[in-house]
Amino acid sequence: MDGYLKTCEPPQQKDLYIQLIKGVNSLYQKLCSDGLFKSKFQRFYDCFHDLHNDFEDCFGPADWTEDESDSKVCKAYRDITDCYYTKTAKLCGKEAADVMKELMLTVINSILVTKCEDVKINPRVEEPMPEKQMVKSLSKMVSIILIYYVLFTYFLKLFNFQVLSSIFTIILLCTITVFK
Repeated sequence: MDGYLKTCEPPQQKDLYIQLIKGVNSLYQKLCSDGLFKSKFQRFYDCFHDLHNDFEDCFGPADWTEDESDSKVCKAYRDITDCYYTKTAKLCGKEAADVMKELMLTVINSILVTKCEDVKINPRVEEPMPEKQMVKSLSKMVSIILIYYVLFTYFLKLFNFQVLSSIFTIILLCTITVFK
């Protein structure tokens, strides 16, 4: 805003589009070209997806990247990454929060001119989701799916396929919903 008041000219739209393109390109590179990161991200994808509405609280103030004050830009950046990290750690665990933060740092650093070093420090999270709990829930669900599969193939020989298939599909969907 200060820049606008000094010159009375709107910011160069071309520069804004270039920033947007850089951000989209870095997102693509991180998620699609970095195989190691992609596998880490996919591991927690379902949990990230469950958080998508909660992440709306983390967007930060409008046009924060255009502020002329480096300290204000860095504070907004830190608040945004801390918000994503905290929300992710509480629902998905700290390992998932580290993955989300790595993605956020990559994308935001690609569009910012200002260098903010203190954003790399993770906030303290009260009562994050224990990593073992995430693994336990996943292994329970896999075990139940395997049990259903074995039962399904066994009973398939005894009953009508369509009836049995419908019953097991409903049971399986209910189980998956419970473990989400």
